[in-house]
Amino acid sequence: MSLLWTARAFNLLVFLPIVISYLKPKADSFATVQEHLAAEMQFDKRLAQASLGLDGTADALVALAPTSSQPTYIGLSVLSSFTSGGNPALHSLGAVCLHACGYGSEVGALFGGMAVLSAVAHIISPYIYAITYASTVAYFPKAIFVLASALLTTVVLLLSGIKSRPEEIIIREQLTITDDGAPAEFESALLVLGDYKVLRQILDKHWTQRDGRGRLATLVTGQPGTGKRTFLLDLLIRRPQRKGTHGCLPIKEMLDAHRHRNNPSCGYAAFVILVSSAAPTTWEKWVEALTLIAELPTVLGIGAIAKQAMLDSSRTWALVKKWEPSTRTVIRILGDPYPKLWESEFADEACASSERICKSPLGLSVLLGGLHALHVASSVLVFCPNRITLSDNSMHSRSGIIVIPTQYLGSIFKACLEQMKNAESLKFFFMFGARICI
Repeated sequence: MSLLWTARAFNLLVFLPIVISYLKPKADSFATVQEHLAAEMQFDKRLAQASLGLDGTADALVALAPTSSQPTYIGLSVLSSFTSGGNPALHSLGAVCLHACGYGSEVGALFGGMAVLSAVAHIISPYIYAITYASTVAYFPKAIFVLASALLTTVVLLLSGIKSRPEEIIIREQLTITDDGAPAEFESALLVLGDYKVLRQILDKHWTQRDGRGRLATLVTGQPGTGKRTFLLDLLIRRPQRKGTHGCLPIKEMLDAHRHRNNPSCGYAAFVILVSSAAPTTWEKWVEALTLIAELPTVLGIGAIAKQAMLDSSRTWALVKKWEPSTRTVIRILGDPYPKLWESEFADEACASSERICKSPLGLSVLLGGLHALHVASSVLVFCPNRITLSDNSMHSRSGIIVIPTQYLGSIFKACLEQMKNAESLKFFFMFGARICI
């Protein structure tokens, strides 16, 4: 027993810290917070799998080893002592996973639940051991080792199902401020969408090629409610962190509405970023520059924002399925005590947009057109960008397709179209009815 405790202490105090110090992901100034968390999750998962897998392998080898070989049994028992890092790795993995899901402030509840499960396991496991040993001691006394190996192998396989995708990680930070000497805690978060990384890569490529000598500005546009202004905040936060051949991000001016400047013809136009909804009549000259079209937000991202705003995020999927993947629309409905009023207003806007499309001679071209369609009917249409990778590994983000996102909006558009057809039929009847001979 003293040998086992010595091996366990050596593993926890010497061997495991050395392994972690060499293999743990290093901090990278170019990596985002999501990428760093994903790397931490991957490392903790692999460490837990290695520890539990080694424990299961030792139990399986004990079951296969001859019963009379005492040195083999002692050696495998010492080997299982080197798996003591599995439990701390599982606790760390649980905390990182909870933080990646946007619930970092609830780690205490997680550890409390794990402590309860551990206490229950200490109550149940002796009964499992006693029943297994009593049932198999007569013909296979090593069955308990086979059972332990099978359970540990199952846990390792279940751990492999944990995926660490940076684009699905939600950042929520707990901030503490002091107001008149009294500390107050509140939650503040900047939801960093996965699409921001793609937009930054396009900007880096653009700035590297132009090097500030061109006259091309940058226009970030797309569907209303896709987090375009938040992208500016993301750039401001990362600007002092990004170092390279050109220093910090070469941004000279950021504009969050098209009304501030109609002509990006200043001397540093290559370093100007404009964020605007689709209004080509206003920023006609901007379209001649680098145009980036933001992706539509995901249901998970919208739900995270609703959760951060202390709203009922469980209704996010239903609202997105009914209306559109718009953060602004969903938050307005969830945050109002009378959501039916907002939904009625959105339905009226969708009807008005449908009428504009049906009445216009260019209605079909609007449906098949580009960004200008959003200016005509953004309440019933959404623009899905088409990201194309070019031969030089750069990303083209200027084209896309116009779609009606939900069946509910489609039914509104169809009803408006049928109504317009009936109205046109009545016009023809009154125009030519007097000339019809009966």
